[in-house]
Amino acid sequence: MIADLLGFALELATISALGWWGWTIAPRLASARPRLRGSVVGRGTVSRVLLTIGAPVVWAAVWGSLFSPDPVVVLPPVTLAVGQTAMFLVGAVCLLPAGRRAALTAGVVVLAAQILVLVLTAR
Repeated sequence: MIADLLGFALELATISALGWWGWTIAPRLASARPRLRGSVVGRGTVSRVLLTIGAPVVWAAVWGSLFSPDPVVVLPPVTLAVGQTAMFLVGAVCLLPAGRRAALTAGVVVLAAQILVLVLTAR
């Protein structure tokens, strides 16, 4: 029960980090390419919306297919644990634009939570 709640909290945190990353990184991507005069794409609005929605949706699709409690593809336990940890660390990496300290803190929390989940489910 506690392991499931902790896993769900990590899922929500990762999806939130991905959405935040999409929102904050899109203007940087838009400024890296030549601007189109009067274009919405040139200001980064379209890319901002697409990344804000698209990144969490892609993550959730991969998570649901491979790493959810009822996956489409059943993986061996070691592969499942490593894959889940890697998927959660994606959220920590997405916090790098907020600063290294935030990303590092999120990474440490993810690793600690995953170790706790493994200990709780091993009983």
